[in-house]
Amino acid sequence: MAFIIAEPCIDVKDTACLNTCPVDCIHPRKDQSDFESARMLYIDPVACIDCGACVPVCPVEAIFAEDDLPYFWDHYAQINAEHYKNSAEKREPSMLTQIGGEIESDFTQPLGMLSDCHKRIRYFLSALLTTVTQADEGPLTVHQCVYLETALRYFRDAAPKHTADEEQSLFPRLRCIDTPEMQVALREIEDLEADHRKAESQHQETDAIIHQWMMDGGISSKAIARLRKSLTELSELYERHILLEETDIFPLAVASLSDAEKSIVGREMAARRGIESIRSNLES
Repeated sequence: MAFIIAEPCIDVKDTACLNTCPVDCIHPRKDQSDFESARMLYIDPVACIDCGACVPVCPVEAIFAEDDLPYFWDHYAQINAEHYKNSAEKREPSMLTQIGGEIESDFTQPLGMLSDCHKRIRYFLSALLTTVTQADEGPLTVHQCVYLETALRYFRDAAPKHTADEEQSLFPRLRCIDTPEMQVALREIEDLEADHRKAESQHQETDAIIHQWMMDGGISSKAIARLRKSLTELSELYERHILLEETDIFPLAVASLSDAEKSIVGREMAARRGIESIRSNLES
């Protein structure tokens, strides 16, 4: 589910959303040739990671989650998608993710997309850690609430798709490969799946503590200590988890899976995000 820019943006084109998007999926930018001629901005439904960072900064409230888009603006979902389908800017080398400064992979490169997700995990976890440290035990500012809610929304709504990509699409196919190297990797995959369960539990605790902080306007010393401990443990878990996948599992998957199998993984990942057009392109 991507976010969508609707009619209120027309002839406004405020660029606050561009500055808050962590993956550079809103265009055109002021430095792009079609900015002046464009009447509005558009969100790339493929690149959007559903973080919602753009929503609260829009001065005309033009940005909606797909499920929340008013019925009389339903057609803007297609308008946003068509902009990227028909525009060469989608493939320009200048379209870089702000996380890591590299061109991101697409669904034709499913292992690359899984690696890109790791950048976002690090980014949003860092946002949580930094904001919690800056706020200390005091009341949260409006901006701190926005940063925290954006990061929490990512781990609540977008990150589980990454887990499903691995556990439902990638790992089952690796389990069908009978080689000595894969047998070793399968034992590591069991550890990775256990990490997913542990991270899910810790994210639930973190989410609950931060939302209580927002509602109460303050936080106790005991609660902030629990929060910092949980975030530190999550950081350590993710670093170990990501290192294992990046150095062992993903390279082995790239070498072991056929192009057809990778294509199926990519289609399943696209379907998990409701992107039918990408599925059709991969199938053709």
